Amino acid sequence: MSFHLIVLVKQVPDTSGPGFTAALNQDGTINRKILPAVINREDLYALEGALEIKDRFPGVSVTLLSMGPPSALAALKEGLCRGADRGILVTGQALAGSDTLATSYVLYCALKRLEPFDLVFCGLKSSDGDTAQVGPELAERLGINHLASVSEIEDGAAGFPRRLTLRRTQDTREERIEAALPLLLSFNDRGREVRPVKARRALGLRKAEGLPGGGEGPLWIWEPRDIGADEALCGAAGSPTRVISSRPAAGVSRKALMIGETDEALAAMAGELRRDRLLG
Repeated sequence: MSFHLIVLVKQVPDTSGPGFTAALNQDGTINRKILPAVINREDLYALEGALEIKDRFPGVSVTLLSMGPPSALAALKEGLCRGADRGILVTGQALAGSDTLATSYVLYCALKRLEPFDLVFCGLKSSDGDTAQVGPELAERLGINHLASVSEIEDGAAGFPRRLTLRRTQDTREERIEAALPLLLSFNDRGREVRPVKARRALGLRKAEGLPGGGEGPLWIWEPRDIGADEALCGAAGSPTRVISSRPAAGVSRKALMIGETDEALAAMAGELRRDRLLG
């Protein structure tokens, strides 16, 4: 029996470096040509979750799905080099300016063409948008359950393909949840370390190009018409929201306290942490 896992990946500008401020346009958008492009960090953890299932169960295939400009093929190649089987890029000028609603619509159309599938994986949020909206919007369109802030698939995915036990790690709590498939899982970056790129596969894919419409190769390119998407619901035309402004957040000064090693001092510190809800 075969099983199909789909991982959503997004190529984003690397906003972690000092060049981020210079890359901000006056209208709040990011000049992506200035910054190097990388795979969204939380998407890598989502990919790792899918690949762990593939490692354990025979007959599992992993498809990467991305929406973006032609340069996003590089992100798909990297995902293939980490262990995925196929990468599909949905691209086209009609998709430019998409907000989360338009993005989830395009991805929904692509996923319908890729049916059947058993699980959809994605990052909780993207570093260039930070909304955490696409995952739940997409699950709602698909009519399947959604779990956010997943950090790990537990028990070696023992219940697959019917059920999974998942660990969710949030700021002040950790949960273990058992859920039935099909599911859409949004991963944070608090799980196991992601595997590296396989050098031999990277060499084999160095000259690989995307095949329009699909084919025998591992990289496909789809346009809106290939997935039956209504262009009036894509891009800026289908986006009811827009960014008004964007700027780096101001740094927060934090005070460091030295405490004694007495029981009283430790008890006082624990009390402060409980009041701040940092300790259960």
